[in-house]
Amino acid sequence: MIAGAPLSFALVCLLGLVLIYFILDRYVYHERLAAKDDLIRTYREKLGLPATGESIAIGERAGKAELQVRFSQTEPYWFKESAKDVTHYRMGIYNRASITAENVQLLLTDIEPKPASPLFPADFPYRVRRAFSPVAKLEGCRINPADEELFELLSFWTGGDEQLYVDGIDTKREPSESRYSRFPMEPCEKWKLKYKITSANADEQTVTFSARQEKQNIILVLD
Repeated sequence: MIAGAPLSFALVCLLGLVLIYFILDRYVYHERLAAKDDLIRTYREKLGLPATGESIAIGERAGKAELQVRFSQTEPYWFKESAKDVTHYRMGIYNRASITAENVQLLLTDIEPKPASPLFPADFPYRVRRAFSPVAKLEGCRINPADEELFELLSFWTGGDEQLYVDGIDTKREPSESRYSRFPMEPCEKWKLKYKITSANADEQTVTFSARQEKQNIILVLD
């Protein structure tokens, strides 16, 4: 019995060491998890993401907004000023994400074929102004989550000479020269208007519209 005492003591010590190792290992493991969570939380804050939340869209995991084009032949995308007999076409950009879209801009990059009128300089690209804003306000805008911004694609009317006139495409004129930005569209003309949507934190998109004249009216269709 006395001879077996050292062996029993050794086993007890060994079991104690194993238990201590296990406890320390679990402690280090949880400390590493906590440090990892802190690091992830820091990066999410830098990217403007919620501190937690697994339900966000895939694009948002990289700190991106998700922009969607909206257009139809009804208001607010089609609007007619009865007093002036001027019709407006507008495109909506809707933010589907849960983070704000920063510095959103819409650019007209080309028209094919080029308008026949020599009054249109075709100095692409043109920044498309936001609806209800003066021509001078062409800087990028912020679009909040689940919100929409309208952009003025063009407006048109029939002049006293029975010619159909288009405005709102040439946005490079100064406000005092805005009367020079309008130009006639011939009855036989058909255009492809190509646009680019850019944002500081959303994927770039391209959009194309088809325009044609029909009975002193412009029909604009999203391709």
